[in-house]
Amino acid sequence: MKENTRIIRALALSAAAFLCQAPLTAQTSSMVGATDMREAKIVLMDAHASGESPVCAVKSKDGKWSANYSPSEVSTANGSKVSNFDVHSLMPGTEYEYSISSGGKEVAKGTFKTFPDYLDRTPPPDFSFVVLGNQFTNEPAFDVPFRTNGGGYDILPAIVKSRASFAIWADNIDTARPADIGSRSGLAARYLHAFSQKALLPVLTSMPNFGVLGIKMYAKSNEDSSSKSGAYAKSVFDMFWANPESPVEGVSAYAFSYADADFFILDDCSSRRMLDYQKQKPEFLGREQLLWLENALQNSSAKFKFVIMNSPMANPVDTAGHFKMSKESDELFLFLSDKKIDGVVLISANKQYGEVTRMVRANAYPIYDITVPVLTGRPAKDTEELNYFRVPNSSVFQRAFTKFSIDGPENARTLTVSFISQDGSVLFSLPLKFADLQMQSVR
Repeated sequence: MKENTRIIRALALSAAAFLCQAPLTAQTSSMVGATDMREAKIVLMDAHASGESPVCAVKSKDGKWSANYSPSEVSTANGSKVSNFDVHSLMPGTEYEYSISSGGKEVAKGTFKTFPDYLDRTPPPDFSFVVLGNQFTNEPAFDVPFRTNGGGYDILPAIVKSRASFAIWADNIDTARPADIGSRSGLAARYLHAFSQKALLPVLTSMPNFGVLGIKMYAKSNEDSSSKSGAYAKSVFDMFWANPESPVEGVSAYAFSYADADFFILDDCSSRRMLDYQKQKPEFLGREQLLWLENALQNSSAKFKFVIMNSPMANPVDTAGHFKMSKESDELFLFLSDKKIDGVVLISANKQYGEVTRMVRANAYPIYDITVPVLTGRPAKDTEELNYFRVPNSSVFQRAFTKFSIDGPENARTLTVSFISQDGSVLFSLPLKFADLQMQSVR
């Protein structure tokens, strides 16, 4: 009897501790999505939407301009309305405020700043952006019991304080559990719960946010588009994220620019095939997406070219979660060398720790792959992987976010990559001069 009492008490304490980790949720939330020089996308997720169409009022912070917008698209997910607003007629490099009303009542608000128009006008501006890893919103009814799956939500205000120009969610917004992946409504519920996290709203409503489709919405890192959620994971992702339009049919890949940097966001989920049998070899991107990426990199005139994908790209360990396993990996790296593409930096996620991989190439500058650490997910205590390209002391086994800062004169730009902890301290920092990311720097 005493043993039973002890077990029941332990279970109760465990459940109470778990619930304490669960962030509060809001009935209505919003997010600033893809932003450019003259346009911004805003998303409203309203759990108790009235019959009236919401209105988004936008004004410049100097008070000289204002306009009202109706939704350009409205979707329904589990009884909630997801409204997308295309805010246009904006001015570059200008700060704006938005307020969304529904049924005559303000339900959401936030701020954003449009991207600068510098080319042929001024020197490139100094700027920074953040890349975020695994975010986990606790929901005890569906989470693995007797462990703290998510936590450390006090790191989120530090992201806002970083004064980054935008955020890239390299591991999507959350992790699917087995109960989520068997239905479209299950995945939608997971997105709704994640986006309504109150602690997350200051990040979502204070800067542009770009989403990356991650394999964790397919439940396991060795899953592919044939999994139970494969038929609708992309469509649910596209419903909630207000990303730029994809130039490749069937995948959620896209590109955007900021100052003297181009960003190429890849979808390594929608066309992922892990079948390795006879003539069939694993592929992550699909032929059309790979050709688009190569063409876009060749045509880019930006100094820095960031290629972002959920899976690590330069990690040499040949496992299902790494791009190395695909038949496309060798082709991409050979293309970068043959075409002498300068300024390429890779960014990835899909790990429970952070690290920097440095891949040395013959007759070419080294390729760096920044694998960002978990944000609020459960960090690993160690890694058994033998990544012999790992930069010494770059491993991070705690919750952190990654800040990328680009500064310096036009002919001497420097990129600084920093892993930043919950308390704002720098866990690891790596400065990379643009001059060292050029083919002409190779001796």
